[in-house]
Amino acid sequence: MQLPFRTAIVLACLLSATGCCVTVSMRMKNETDETIRVLSGTKESIVTTIEAQQTRDVSHVLGPIEIVRDGKETWHYNDIHVLIITAQSPRFKDVRGIIYHHVYLHLVLKSDGRIYAVPIHGVYQQNYTDSQPPGFPLTPNL
Repeated sequence: MQLPFRTAIVLACLLSATGCCVTVSMRMKNETDETIRVLSGTKESIVTTIEAQQTRDVSHVLGPIEIVRDGKETWHYNDIHVLIITAQSPRFKDVRGIIYHHVYLHLVLKSDGRIYAVPIHGVYQQNYTDSQPPGFPLTPNL
């Protein structure tokens, strides 16, 4: 089932109008050997620094992201829509909280620039690369 972007936004607005708060993030594990900076957002970038082999939450709802590799190069990724990806592939959706909901999409960045989605059950199992949602793994646009 493909959820149109407009529908995802309407659902988020309805949840907000009912007094329920929703935040959306990518929980990214950096499996490279260097520190990276993740730039999320189109008008005002939110910058999140992730050390090598560490995991951090990156506030992101939709649109492109950039990953800057410790001063070496920048990897560009188009249109990562967290709500749509998690709606289309529920086993990759991690929702926490009762009144204040936080939707996470768990991701792993490999040293070659590929980004894999990780199912929420057995989050960092060795076989997550075998079964990916549509469009994954993401590869950078250099």
